[in-house]
Order: sequence, then structure tokens, then C-alpha cells
Amino acid sequence: MDYVVIPINDEMHWYVAIIISPALAVVSDRTENIDEARKRGATRPNPETYIVVLDSLPDPMDVKRKCVIDILRDYLECELEDKRGRDGVLERTRIGSLYPRAVPQQENYVDCGLYLLLFVESFLLEPPIGQKLNQNAKWSEWYPSFLHRIKFMRDKILMRLKGQCSKEIWELLKVYEVAQGRGVNVETDMAVIDRARRPRRHSENRGSEQHPRLRKRIHSEPPDPKNCAPPAPRSSVGT
Repeated sequence: MDYVVIPINDEMHWYVAIIISPALAVVSDRTENIDEARKRGATRPNPETYIVVLDSLPDPMDVKRKCVIDILRDYLECELEDKRGRDGVLERTRIGSLYPRAVPQQENYVDCGLYLLLFVESFLLEPPIGQKLNQNAKWSEWYPSFLHRIKFMRDKILMRLKGQCSKEIWELLKVYEVAQGRGVNVETDMAVIDRARRPRRHSENRGSEQHPRLRKRIHSEPPDPKNCAPPAPRSSVGT
């Protein structure tokens, strides 16, 4: 199987989407009705391509997260058109969505990066296949030792960073951390929320022509929830 790993940053929070076997959604001749394929919930039973969403701090009120499946289907269509032109078409109904149940949740507002890295590491080292890919899938059944491993992830990252630094730079970092209260600025929950609500500036690459369907994404315009597909119907994938 092939995998596309897409880290997503949404208002200071990181989560990840993993696309399983994207090439299996590409066919030489279209068999689906385009208008029907873009309707909410349009998915074939037992799709071979899946978008798995792993979020350690889900927000059911966030419109963009509700629409992430449709946004990624748009992205795959644009990538195919850009890389292969008219050589094949991507059928959206061949791409299912999968939100595993009981994904481990972070207990603060800063550990999303740790969880994202361990989500990806766990998935790629031991990817779920066959009957494990179904709408009733439970994260703990995929990775029963995950909660034990997350405790060591911070030290693992720290040691990796230390290995990239010279001894002199590491000593300077230690001095800086002491001066800054171990490098952490303490904020109240309300201060964090207030900062997250401030308008953000968005950069735009003006050096190259942009695909018209991707232009809106640059400005982070909220998608219309009416056009967003909900999770795929509960079904199983055969081995």
C-alpha cells in the first residue's frame, strides 16, 4: 500500500490525515456521475482508498475540520490534474473517510505535536489493513500500547534534537531555558483562547500561477458546510 501523510495546522492546533492507496481511486474512464459524486455522503461501499483523520483535540464546532475530507478530495483531484493531465481521472466516491473511535486525547493545549508524531510513527510502522479498516475501528485495537509510548515521546524528540546540536549550542540552550523559565511562557487558558481568536495574516506565493480551485485555500476562507461530505457509511474493507 501507498500512503500520503498530511499534517494539518488549524488555528494553532496540529492534527493529521493519512490517505491510504490514493492510486486506487484513479481510473482511466469515469464511471460516476460528477454531480452525484459531489453530494454529501457520496461514497461507494467498501472503498479501497481511505482518508484516515487522527486528531488528539477534536472540535465538533470547527467547520473546516468537518470539511477536511472534501478538501482533501479536492486536493487529490488537483494533484492528479497537475501531475498527469488527462491521463486518468480520480473518482471521489472511491475515497472513503475513516475516523477511528477513541483516538487518544491530549490533556493540555501544547502536546498536539507529540501526538501527531506518534500517530504517524505508529501508523507507518504497523499500518492497519484488511478488516481493521472499518467504521467501527477502535484505536486501542490497532495500537494497544500507544498510551505507554506517548510518555516517552517527549524524551525521544529531545534526544533527537540534542543529537543535532553541538555541545556549545546545547549549553547555550540550557542557559536560555533557565532565563526563560525553562523556555515556557505561562499563560492562562483565557489568554491562549484570546490569542487564538486574533486575526491572522496569510502569505501568498505570487511567483507562480495557482490552480483556481486551490486559490481560496490560501486565504483560509471557511468552506461551506452544506457542500461537505460527512463520514462514509459504516462498511468493511475486504482483505
